[in-house]
Amino acid sequence: MDYEEIDQKIFQTAMNLSAKKGWRNFTLIEAGKLANIPLETVRERFPCKAALLFYLNRIADQSALHEDNQQQQVSEYLFDSLMRRFDCFQLYREGIISVLRILPFDPPLAFALSLASQNSMRWIANAAGINTLGVRGIICIKGLAAIWAYSLKHWMKDQSADLSATMAALDKSIKKAGNIAPYVVGKSCKNPSENDHSSEVLSVNS
Repeated sequence: MDYEEIDQKIFQTAMNLSAKKGWRNFTLIEAGKLANIPLETVRERFPCKAALLFYLNRIADQSALHEDNQQQQVSEYLFDSLMRRFDCFQLYREGIISVLRILPFDPPLAFALSLASQNSMRWIANAAGINTLGVRGIICIKGLAAIWAYSLKHWMKDQSADLSATMAALDKSIKKAGNIAPYVVGKSCKNPSENDHSSEVLSVNS
């Protein structure tokens, strides 16, 4: 197995344990043994349990960024990108929900994951053609992070096979952001080099 296959096997096993026993009730050693991966390799690839969640963030970003924004309006690209993240999360649903439920009781982990999520939103915003530099850029990133957090709460409760409730919440929050676009992800956040659509960031009427 190459490293990517090893990482995936350890991660999948850990998420299964998280779903079955709860995030706090298993160890990386247990996950490594169940995955039949040498413990020294587990230690090398995932030094701590939080590293599992950073790995999740990375593969979710890879899914979100799989397609470039060619012809889509920004609002459409943001919706599609964030839904691709949810599609990735859905593969490990119960294990991730176990993590999310303990975050209010683990401030350091919650803070670390918040920073990781904001970095993810920066990547997605840049891919959408949104300028994330400067104070306005920070506001754009935080606005997109708020959209993700709002939709994530609905995803946790969404039992539908097609994630219709999650899609509705995401669409609603993007449209709401579009209504206040100049202050969150609006005109001043658009990359100035993109002249074709410089007057819009979120087109909510299309």
